[in-house]
Amino acid sequence: MKDKFKVEINMDQEMCFSCKKTSSDYYQLKLQLRYIYFDEYDKIKEETAKIIEKNFNSMNKLLELDNGFDIFFSNRHEMNKISSLFQRRYLIEEKRSKKVVGKNFLESKDVCRFILLINIINISKGDTISIKGEEFTIKALNNNDLVLLNVINGSKKVVPYKSVKDYLKLISKRKANIDLE
Repeated sequence: MKDKFKVEINMDQEMCFSCKKTSSDYYQLKLQLRYIYFDEYDKIKEETAKIIEKNFNSMNKLLELDNGFDIFFSNRHEMNKISSLFQRRYLIEEKRSKKVVGKNFLESKDVCRFILLINIINISKGDTISIKGEEFTIKALNNNDLVLLNVINGSKKVVPYKSVKDYLKLISKRKANIDLE
């Protein structure tokens, strides 16, 4: 009589690299869109979601958060296009980073995921702001520079947004409907 052996085999299902790229869980770029100084988040969320959907087809997944979106892209090369697209429309603060998530042994390269954080700042020409207790009216926005007019003495000042962002407080928004009299 032959002895019976019981053999247990544990198998893990894995996808090839090409199939993983088509999965909605795969991404190379994570875009974090956040909004600063907005009263109506729904309006700006809808507007920015339309911009993303219209201009990018490599989007895998979109997560809606209270203060913005996390959007996952299968292609990291969209990063510069995304950044320039929002810079043309809004005053933005941008931060780029990457994280090593593995190693491609065939090419001896690190596999990275890139993160692009874009804070969309809702200040525009005509708004009144306070910087370190001084009140200013925004005369113009040049890229990420603010051209300010002092409310008290009328002096003009040009400051980069990055240097004053920690001290800036929005006092009042310019009225959208200006009476023509």
